[in-house]
Formats: sequence, structure tokens, C-alpha cells
Amino acid sequence: MDHQNPIESELFSSSEKSAQIDALNTQSWAAHFQNPKHALKLGQEALALSEQTNYAKGRAYSLLNQGVAHWVLGEIAEAKTRLLEAVKEMSEASDELGEAKAINWLGNTFERLGNDIEALNCHLRAIEMREKNGDKEGVGASFNNIGNLYLRLEDYPTALSYYFKALDIRQQIKDEEGEAATLTNIGIIYYRLGKYHEARDYGLRGIERFRRCKNLQGYANALNNLGLIYVKLGEDDKAIRFYNECCEIYAELGDKQGEANALNNLGLLFVKKGKHSDALSCYEKSLGIMRQVGDKLFEAETLLNIGKFYNQESQDEQAREKALEYLLKAREAAIELRSKKYLAEISKELSTIFEAKGDLKQAFAYFKIFQQAQAQLLEEKSEERVHALDARANLQKALQEAEIYRLKNIELAKANEMLAEANTALKEANQLKSELLAIAAHDLKSPLTAILDLVQGVLATLDKHQQERMLYLIIEFVERMLGSIEKVLEMSEIESGNITLNRKKVDVGQLAMLIVASYEHRAAKKRIEIKEEIADNIIAFVDEDRLREIVDNLISNAIKYSYPEKTICVRVARCENGEKITDTPVAQISVSDEGQGFSEEEKKRLFQRFQRLSAKPTGGESSTGLGLSIVKQLVEMHGGAIWAYSDGKDKGASFTIELPIKN
Repeated sequence: MDHQNPIESELFSSSEKSAQIDALNTQSWAAHFQNPKHALKLGQEALALSEQTNYAKGRAYSLLNQGVAHWVLGEIAEAKTRLLEAVKEMSEASDELGEAKAINWLGNTFERLGNDIEALNCHLRAIEMREKNGDKEGVGASFNNIGNLYLRLEDYPTALSYYFKALDIRQQIKDEEGEAATLTNIGIIYYRLGKYHEARDYGLRGIERFRRCKNLQGYANALNNLGLIYVKLGEDDKAIRFYNECCEIYAELGDKQGEANALNNLGLLFVKKGKHSDALSCYEKSLGIMRQVGDKLFEAETLLNIGKFYNQESQDEQAREKALEYLLKAREAAIELRSKKYLAEISKELSTIFEAKGDLKQAFAYFKIFQQAQAQLLEEKSEERVHALDARANLQKALQEAEIYRLKNIELAKANEMLAEANTALKEANQLKSELLAIAAHDLKSPLTAILDLVQGVLATLDKHQQERMLYLIIEFVERMLGSIEKVLEMSEIESGNITLNRKKVDVGQLAMLIVASYEHRAAKKRIEIKEEIADNIIAFVDEDRLREIVDNLISNAIKYSYPEKTICVRVARCENGEKITDTPVAQISVSDEGQGFSEEEKKRLFQRFQRLSAKPTGGESSTGLGLSIVKQLVEMHGGAIWAYSDGKDKGASFTIELPIKN
């Protein structure tokens, strides 16, 4: 029987535990909003296992999951602690996407703590990291969170600008769930601005996307929001339909608070429509749910609504007593919660009830409480408004500082890039200088040596015929040297950008025929035939001297690298749409030969400077290795293109250029 090696067994066990931890973290992340307590428990289990096995990734993500779960549960201080730990762990593990996710949630946490500047800085930092790593979905989420921040501060224009940024990204990457959330948020802003038709349009788009991606929680929340919008539009029947539908979904999801909120909204609408029994039924169901989940704030609101219902809808003593019963319970809850808003509303209702009962002393006492609470509320709202304005100003300042910092970094990066480019250019210039010196030394040394020998020969002989022949050879060698020097100087001019084109209308075909004629004698000496296929009247707006140089070089090379008894073909044609230069008429010039050709590997180096390939001149001609490089740059200065083709070694070559006919 085989026994497993203890080390292998330990490794297998460790791998299994890592997979188990990853699974726990995945489950925890999925359960955050539906069941945050369960999500927290799963995150704690993952953390314990990670610490047992020293699994760093598992520890980092378990801390993130715990932080988010605490945030959903409203345990903000604990959320902050866990998320700060998660950021540290992710950073140490060099997991930038995980770190960005943790920083994003830390921003949401700072927002809940009222630290708007820290919240904004976290979101901006998360955006920078996510953009760097190509996480478009994350960038969209961060923009949406910044929108939420400005929405809370009631800076609706800024909130909208960030929501639209988020929407643009989420639409690009087809993130339907994220798109749905942002569309709903935009609808909420338009609702608050009183633009109910716009609010309805965005709300409906959000609902459709939530439905398509089967996000029932988001779908139900969007339905509830849309119900509020339809009430404002006076379309009560549609609002009732939406409220009923979202109540059913909330019940199916087990979202008690969502269900109670929708029932409360439905009750208010039934009161408006005079459906008293339906309104009361909704209020009582909502109250039962709120007591079940222990939400005192919502309980106080529902008790107030029931009290107002009994107080407004009936004038008999029994109804007043019912109203008094619910309002006094609501008052107890408001005092416990220290809610001045509800205390003011409840005291006002109680004042009207005692006035109707004839107890003016109690009526006055509650009216006085109402006035005091109302005054305190106005003062608090004024302070909140000042705080919001101050926070918005600080956020704007923080945004500007962050932008300045970002631009400085960009400028620094650009400066470094320019420095690197300058260093590269300097190295290339040094290399070019060395190559030019080598070319000059090589190409000038041989002719100078030959000239020296010839001059000595002239001096040593009295034969007139031999002297004449030697002098002609001297002229030939000097011309060759001048040609090399001109090529080097021209390349230097092109590289420094000192060449400008003197464009004018040129008959390209006629120019090509003149150049061919000038080479007939040289071709004949090597028994090479030059054929012409040149169309008439091809007028292009070019620099005539530079075009002459281009064509001259191609024909000269064809003769130089062709063996005797071969054929060269020069073609010139007009094309309404070129092969390389498209969407415009071009003059196409090609020079084909039956010479030595080139390989695919050599093709890559054809147009580079100082390239001497395997093909050699067949008549002892010289070559600087600069000709084709110069040709390419001159063609491109005209906005044209050049390319070459060969079937391989000793199978000939074809060089083609295209020049736009128009300027």
C-alpha cells in the first residue's frame, strides 16, 4: 500500500485550505447586502483559517469582507478599523486592484463618518489605481460614489457630472447592473430638483436594466423610487402598481425595512385617494414589521402617520382617542431617538387634538413644544446648510489640489519621458556620427588611394594616351567621392529638419521618361534593357528636384544590382485610390528588375541607414548604404509611401512609391 509523503500531504492540505478560504470570501462578498450578519460570520471564519495557514491573500480579503459587512450593518467605527487593515494587507501583497477596492469602501466609510475630504481623497486614489490597472468597472463605481457624496451634500450639479461620468463608463463596458444603479441615482437628483419627467425617464431606464440583469434588490428599490415620482406626476394608479410590486419583491427577499417603507408610501397614497381602510391596513402592516426588526425611527414615523390618519379623517371622540394613543406612542419614540423633526410634527398634531377636545392648556403646551422644536430644527438646518456649503467648498479645494498634484505628476512623467527621448536621440546622434565617420573613412579612402596611384602613374609616364585615360579615371573617382559626400550631407540635412519642399505642378510621367533617357547609356554598357510603361498627363503637386532624386535613385539601384542581359521596367500610372495612400488620387511609380532580390529578413532593413545587404553591385559601383533611407524620407515628406517586394534571393525586386496628386 502506497503512503503519501508527509510534505506532499501538508502541501495538499494547505492548497485545500486556501481554496476553502477563497470560497468563504467569495460567499461573504455575495452576501453583504442580502444578509450582512452572515457575510460578517463568513469573513471571520475566513480570517481565522487564513491566520492558521498564514495565507496572506485570504487574510486581506477576509478583512475587506468584514469591513463591508460592518458598513452595511451601520457599525461604521468597526468598518473603518477593518478596512484600514485590509488596505495595509493588500498593499503588502502588491494587490493593487484589491487595495483599490478596500480604499473605495474606506471612502464610503469616511463619508458616513462625515469626513468628506478623506472620503473624496479615497475615491480619487481608488480611481487612479483602477485606471492604472485598466479596471474600468472599478473606475465607474468610484465615480458613482463621488456622485453619492455630492448628492448627500445637495450639490446636485456636481453630483450629476460624476454620475454621468460613471454612466458613460458603465455603458461602454456593458456593466448593466452598475448602469442601472447610476440611472436610478440620476433619477433621484431630478426628483429632488422637481424635474419629475426627467426623473421618471431615468428611473424607467434603471428599472429595465435591473430587470434584465435579474437584480431583484435594485429592481425593488427603483420601483419604490418610481412610485414617489408618479405621485408627483399625478399618476396615482401607476404609483400604486409600482408600490405593490416592490412590496412583493421585498417580502420575497426578506427585506423587512424595504417592505415597511413601501407600505408606508402606499398608505400615504391611499390617504390622498380617500381609501381609508386600505391606508390603515398598510400603516398597521408597516408598524408590525418595524417593531419586528427593531427600527425605532421608522416605527416613530409610522405611528405618526397612523395618528395623523385618525386625526384628519374623522371628527368623533373615538377617532380622536385613537389618534391620541398612536401620537403619544410616537412621541415616546421620538424623545428616545432625540428626533426634533418627529417631535415637532407629533406635538403639532397633539395640539390640534387637545384643542378639539377643549383642553386649551394642553393644546397650548404642545403648540409651544412644536414651536420650540421647529425653531431648533430651523437652526439645525441652517447650520447643516452652512456645513454643507463649507464641505462643498473644502471638497472643491481638495479636488483642485488633487488635480494640481496629478498634473504635476503628469508633467514630471512627461519631463522624464522627454529626457529619455533626448538621451536616446543623443545616443543615436553619436551613433550616426560614428557611422558617418566610418562611411567617410571607407568610401573616401579607396578613391583617394586610387587617385594618388593614378597621379603617380601620370607623372611616371610620357605616353599621352595613358595619361588621358588616367585623368578620366581621376575624374570618375572624384565624382564618386563627391557623390558619397553629398549623400552624407543630405542625410544630415534631412535628420536636422532643414529641408523644405518647393512644390509645384509636375508631369510625373514626363519626368520619369527624362530620367530613363539619362540612364540608357549606362544601362547599355551592362547590356541591360530598360522598358517603359508610362501614362501621359499625370500632374502632381510635388518638389520636382526631390522627385527626380527619388526616381533617379531607384533606377540607379536597379542598374547597379542587375546582371548583364537583364531587363528593368519603369511604370508610372494614376490611381484614383492607392494601395497604401487611400481615399485620394495618387501617382504610382514602380521600378522592377531581374536582379539579386532580397530575403524577408533583409526586407526589414531595406530603408534603414547604412545598410549593406547581401546584394552587391555587379559592375564595381560604389554604395553608401544611405540611398534608400533618403528616398523613404523624401517620399514621406511628400505625404507618400514606399514599399518593396521580392520573391527571394536572385528573383528580382520591385520598388513602388505612391504620391498624393493634390497638395
